[in-house]
Amino acid sequence: KDGARFIWVDVFNSDLSETPNPIVCNGYGKGNWNLSLNTITFDEVCKVISTTAFTSGKVNNTKDPLFLGLNLNTQKNLHSLKKMKDSIIKHLGSKLMDVHYGFNKVNFGEIPMSKLQNKVVLFSSSGFEHSDLEEIINYSWDNKNLKNIVYKSIDPAVKVTEYVKENSDAIKDFNT
Repeated sequence: KDGARFIWVDVFNSDLSETPNPIVCNGYGKGNWNLSLNTITFDEVCKVISTTAFTSGKVNNTKDPLFLGLNLNTQKNLHSLKKMKDSIIKHLGSKLMDVHYGFNKVNFGEIPMSKLQNKVVLFSSSGFEHSDLEEIINYSWDNKNLKNIVYKSIDPAVKVTEYVKENSDAIKDFNT
């Protein structure tokens, strides 16, 4: 409800069957290890986001874009990915970017913020390719046009690190 409008969602399969439901929990993608005592359906997550993220009185920045980061641990299960797409369309469809921004084909560093106002932008890990979900994914952090960094590599207060120190201006230029 407060602060940055980026929500990270770890999505897993509910079970090891051919037709699992997508659930949100903590765990390990390899082996579909669910480490949470409680889980929530992906559909319920989308429902809560739709009733909160753009509702005046619940949040103060209703017009700002909402970035939804989908960390897919679904082993490319097409049934689970289709259910995710159906839930996103059902609850957030009116807030999604139009079709020109789908299929992970637009460099989001080149889009003015004014085009993202009052929208949900879907970022994802790999695992959505060649599925129904691919149509609505706007960008993947596995895309070669985005440079992933580690906090310690850009923090000027951290002098010794096992990561290569990055020039923050060069990172801004690259990601723009």
